[in-house]
Amino acid sequence: MPAIWTFLPTSYYPEARKLLEGDAKYQRLLDLADDYHTNILPHVPAKLQETRAAGVKVAIIAHYGKAPIPLIKTNHKPTDILIDTEYGSCGATVAPIGQTLNLDNVKDPKYLSPDHIIDAGTCALPDQTWFIKYIGHDYEPSEALRMWVINSKEIPTISTNPERFPQYLRLNADNTTEPLDEGPANPPRTILDALLNLLAAMGIKF
Repeated sequence: MPAIWTFLPTSYYPEARKLLEGDAKYQRLLDLADDYHTNILPHVPAKLQETRAAGVKVAIIAHYGKAPIPLIKTNHKPTDILIDTEYGSCGATVAPIGQTLNLDNVKDPKYLSPDHIIDAGTCALPDQTWFIKYIGHDYEPSEALRMWVINSKEIPTISTNPERFPQYLRLNADNTTEPLDEGPANPPRTILDALLNLLAAMGIKF
């Protein structure tokens, strides 16, 4: 299956493409990128669903709860420090840092995170997408989850083992993971509150 970059939005491509233009040594790579952008990327959600329907184990593990570093114009979006959670999960609806989702817009509470930050119901594969909070891009303590998926005799879903591997987990101080039990936090009431939320998502706490 294509790597996680496949989940990035097609709107990024025209700007990214400019990095390869004007240098002949990159022409083959540019041709491949153009073909991928045109003929593969738009069909990824459907391909994931077809793959699952064919009996292949498919699991998407996304991380959230981190601010993007370095700070960019979309620094209000939860990420794993590098990849926006909405793209890493192939379509989740994610509240801005320091905010929660409007529950009136959540069609199925089954897919709502306990902290009301993520609605997985909009993912390409909502029943095969797991989220782990507080994990950075360069760290992967989700080995237990991955091995459980690989060794499962059936096609695992978020309902297969809800006691150990529900849809939402969190990273503990000892680098283990456990089911997320956080309720929604109070929304920021001042600019200072919002700034402190952002700094906390970057790992800076006062």
